[in-house]
Amino acid sequence: MARVLQARWPALTTLTPASIGVAEGTDATREFLRTVRELSDAGLLSYEALVVGPTGPVVIDAALTARGREVLRA
Repeated sequence: MARVLQARWPALTTLTPASIGVAEGTDATREFLRTVRELSDAGLLSYEALVVGPTGPVVIDAALTARGREVLRA
């Protein structure tokens, strides 16, 4: 997920499990949500909204923070 955001920076990006190469299914949804939470809690990811609906989770207007960009450079 962080690499996808880095490649698209500075543009804001809508993320779904499929957009970052995670397979479909319950485990994929959990992995996606866990990754969003961990990156956000670490201060590496910012986003406008996280929507979980019948088609799965969507992170709207996601971007790496300055800290996230610096961590990926190291």
